[in-house]
Amino acid sequence: MDLNTAANALRELGHPTRLSIYRELVRAGHEGLPVGELQ
Repeated sequence: MDLNTAANALRELGHPTRLSIYRELVRAGHEGLPVGELQ
């Protein structure tokens, strides 16, 4: 991933709700989470 692509991705995660969802998905790992568990 180049620097500009990474910067744009991080900018999109700048909203607290989006960042919270991203953190939960990272913690879940490759198995992921059902949508119902994120809501």
